[in-house]
Amino acid sequence: MAGPRKRPRKLPYQKLDVGRKEIRLLVVKKAEFRSDDIYCELRRAFLEDRPVPSYYTVSYVWGDITTRTAIYLDGKRVEIGASAEQALRRFRTREGDVLLWIDAVCINQRDIVERSQQVAIMGDIYSSAGHNLIWLGDDSDGSFARAQVPLQAVLKDARLATSEYSDLQERLYNKQSGSFLFSPDPSTPLDIDNLEDIHGIYDKAWFTRLWTFQEVALPQSSTVYCGEVGTPLQRLLLAAAWLRYREAALPYRINKMRGLRRAAVMWDHFDRDNGQYPVARTLRPGMLGLFSALEGASAHDSKDFVFGLLGFRRRYPGIEHALVGISSDYTRSLGVILCDAMRAALMDEAKTYRGSRFFSHLSHRSGDLQPGNIPSWAPRWHIPWDQRLDAYPYRMLTAIGACGDRGLEILESHALSDITLSLGGLVVGRVRGTAPVWTENKLRSPSAILRRLDCFRLSMNEEDEQRRMSSLARTLVAGNIYPDVPLLPTAATDTFRALLDTLTRGKIPLYAPHAGHLAPGDPIRLAADYFWGMYHSCRNRRLFTMTDRRIGLGPQVMEPGDVVAVVYGSLRPIVLRPLLDEGHYQVCGEAHVDDIMDGQWLADQEAKGRKDEVFTLH
Repeated sequence: MAGPRKRPRKLPYQKLDVGRKEIRLLVVKKAEFRSDDIYCELRRAFLEDRPVPSYYTVSYVWGDITTRTAIYLDGKRVEIGASAEQALRRFRTREGDVLLWIDAVCINQRDIVERSQQVAIMGDIYSSAGHNLIWLGDDSDGSFARAQVPLQAVLKDARLATSEYSDLQERLYNKQSGSFLFSPDPSTPLDIDNLEDIHGIYDKAWFTRLWTFQEVALPQSSTVYCGEVGTPLQRLLLAAAWLRYREAALPYRINKMRGLRRAAVMWDHFDRDNGQYPVARTLRPGMLGLFSALEGASAHDSKDFVFGLLGFRRRYPGIEHALVGISSDYTRSLGVILCDAMRAALMDEAKTYRGSRFFSHLSHRSGDLQPGNIPSWAPRWHIPWDQRLDAYPYRMLTAIGACGDRGLEILESHALSDITLSLGGLVVGRVRGTAPVWTENKLRSPSAILRRLDCFRLSMNEEDEQRRMSSLARTLVAGNIYPDVPLLPTAATDTFRALLDTLTRGKIPLYAPHAGHLAPGDPIRLAADYFWGMYHSCRNRRLFTMTDRRIGLGPQVMEPGDVVAVVYGSLRPIVLRPLLDEGHYQVCGEAHVDDIMDGQWLADQEAKGRKDEVFTLH
């Protein structure tokens, strides 16, 4: 009679040489049958040495970390996560042993110091590998296999529309700003049978995992496997980017498809010729843009929303100076790590851009400004964006911005600690009153919109009806209408009236891309273009009035008594909440104040000899 089965042992680890960038690699022994037990051996390697052993990296989803499965490692039976075991089983071969790097086994996850050290060189690990193997899991329902047919049809549509991909980059991205574009001809249908089957690809959990972002951008090449089907990663990401471009022809909105949206963002950084930042143009994203790309991802540790970007120094060499102040130290608090990341991002913006939107991704909710929380000036990148609760970042400004030609001024000598930030600027004025928050429901009700606008117009301290109408029209869209074009004062009133006429008839305007085939002056298109700008700008924000008769659109957490300030280097004014100590504030968020957005107000103040102020943010 067999005795009781031996209890699995802990993984056998020895200390690694940090100075030589030492890592562990896993030799997965060959096996005749898929069901055979998995036998492996650990091998040590140094990334500083040349040549580096030829190995594969494995990109996968941890899944439920409490579900464990046994393998045999260096002759001992040990337990690892079920998802990691499944990936090893899939990539094991009959022909010979395979040399892999997989985080669940090659990093001592119980040693927080080692985990910090290995995360710091993750970029080296993935960029030094010969190939990246991506495991999406079993295709038990056949959805991934079925999706290959519509996937091929999407790629054919892209290939034909771009002359065999010769002008793909120009189609997908704006040459000046680098922002992604939508098709200028939304009326052309995307006639693909069973297009909904493509969700069988992007609904996989891998596409929303945080670490996959750099695991896509850094390796030399990657292949995706799901069940028995394998396909180059490039095909999946290009299809996602093309569907984003052709969104108006789809029966659904991309921003409601989390995995598909993430895959399109992955393409932006994946392809070094046709992505958003092609090597030939020596473009690179700012750190704020990289952090925002991780929003909505999933991770077991919130600190990874910062540490998950450290490997990008290998993808974008020019960003390395900005990452110097960030270390992958899991012993530090989340608040301090977020502050370090934001401070580094601000310094990067100051060196790269004249004016920035460095508070554009602050979307405070009720309770966020309570004492003891994460400092108000540090974005909550680790909290998934929720369209029911959060505001869209304001659209890109086409004007010079409220800061004029004044660049960001970080006044380190005034900072009190690692979690405070001191910036230069000037106070514009104090908030007198605030309107209710524009919720999704209110913005979908013609009668609710009209009632709210009537109430706010009565609260405006402006006797000239034409000026009142024009100012309110520009404020509601934060200066921009579809497709990211400025609403000029000469056109503001007519465009706003086109919206009001549509609402008076009890209708919500068309989705703007669907009205693109109409003539530019058509009232239906005017209303659609305006409402698109208003919806994106107003949702989860509120209108406000100031004591100096100005009006604005600001964050939902603002309240009477807050102050509006122009912070040097910020294209948009910032709403600040005064604290007890003079000059100390919390950040409520960005605002739009109509008549100070072109830098003239700041120039006038400087001409009057007004002295700079210091805002110490908590």
